[in-house]
Amino acid sequence: MELTLENLITEDAVKGLLFYIYDVTDRRQALDELSRQQRSDSLTGLANRYLLLDRIAVGLESNDQPDSSVSLLKFDVDRFGMFNDALGQQVGDEMLREIARRLRTLARRLRSLQGVEVTVARLSSDEFALLLVSKQSKLGPAELVEELRQLLVQPFNLAGTDHAVTVCIGAAVAESGATAEDMARDASAAMHFAKSTGANQVSYFNRRVREAAIERLETQSDLIRAIDRDELVLHFQPAYDTRTGLLESTEALVRWNHPERGLLGPGFFVPDAESSNRIVELGQWVIDHAAQTAVAWKFDDPAAPRKMWVNVSALQLQSTTFAQDLADSLRSAGLAPTSFGIEVTESVLLVSDPQISKTLDDIHGIGCSIALDDFGTGYSSLTYLQRYNVDAIKIDQSFVAGLTSDEDDASIVVAVNSLGRSLNLSVIAEGVETSGQLDALISMGCTLVSGFGLCRPIPEDELAPLLHVPLQARRVEIDLTEQRSVIQ
Repeated sequence: MELTLENLITEDAVKGLLFYIYDVTDRRQALDELSRQQRSDSLTGLANRYLLLDRIAVGLESNDQPDSSVSLLKFDVDRFGMFNDALGQQVGDEMLREIARRLRTLARRLRSLQGVEVTVARLSSDEFALLLVSKQSKLGPAELVEELRQLLVQPFNLAGTDHAVTVCIGAAVAESGATAEDMARDASAAMHFAKSTGANQVSYFNRRVREAAIERLETQSDLIRAIDRDELVLHFQPAYDTRTGLLESTEALVRWNHPERGLLGPGFFVPDAESSNRIVELGQWVIDHAAQTAVAWKFDDPAAPRKMWVNVSALQLQSTTFAQDLADSLRSAGLAPTSFGIEVTESVLLVSDPQISKTLDDIHGIGCSIALDDFGTGYSSLTYLQRYNVDAIKIDQSFVAGLTSDEDDASIVVAVNSLGRSLNLSVIAEGVETSGQLDALISMGCTLVSGFGLCRPIPEDELAPLLHVPLQARRVEIDLTEQRSVIQ
């Protein structure tokens, strides 16, 4: 209730006090609900970023006391986008709510320990945080990481099927004089460092992590100018036809000739290009120069590779102008679309975006080929091969690596090759390193092969002399390399 008073003693008609009594229950509840919404996540009910920062700040006020510590863990779900796209947003949301339920269970158990305060938060799509303010307990970040991993090790039942879920975790411990923003930044840097090393990884913030974060920022900044400065170059990975022994196609792979750090492979900068939305511009540069190179080869030598392949990402295919830009680039270079192809990974086809489907249809419509890269490592199916008019599949090198030592890998290669032939698809076996692998692939009927054992990705000027070097000669190179390895 709310009481207000109005003094009307001087009013002749009243000569007294007037009291107003209001029932403000609904208003108070509305204000409380508004405050809660501003400080909590609507999907899971966990604290949001703003409340987390407040709790960190409160915890830091007592951090200078003996035996006290403040630890912050940030983590996100590995391949969450794949789950979301393959199973649907509703199932993805249910996964996030289940993670929240498990986090609450962990928080209740930790709060039962003396001197421990815990806050769990959802910060963005699949990013969560766990804050531990320990005033007496010896529970630290390492123990907290283990608690979190045990929490998530049980399978998640999604759409009636159990799925293993892993996360990348970044941990930070408050240093003297740290602010809430400092801790949040450090935990984020550690999490991104963990993600850069693979799935299901943990990283604790330290000087190395800070340097990596600074380097990543510098890379993104330098990448903006790399194209204008003509610092990008293409290297080419040849693929050979085992029937003719001739070089059949090449895959264009971008490299960055960094003025200070030397020649950088795509793993050092392509992820940064994607996160900073530079991948479309970078990808267009690759297409333009790959097409121009293919035309130059065909002009100089009739034995030039029949097809040029380039890798494209989901972000590129989500562009409404990608197919037209590709057609314009080929037309400008004077290259027939049938001599050009794009490679996509299986994860790209799992993205439930109608624009990607339309772009792939348009690419096929202009005459370019589509190859499915790293085939067999994800959620491949006949549906994807047929729906997207795939022309070629590339057997992942992990299966080729175990070809002569693992019966399962050999069976997979045989099955994929048979599938490709039955669907009239080109099949390229990647990652050939040894003569044993090459012989096995030939005996299985694989007609197209590539790998470092045959030829590493090389610059344009080094590839020209190889146009008339048959596969058998490359086989001799493999044998000599293996002999030298045995002697050493």
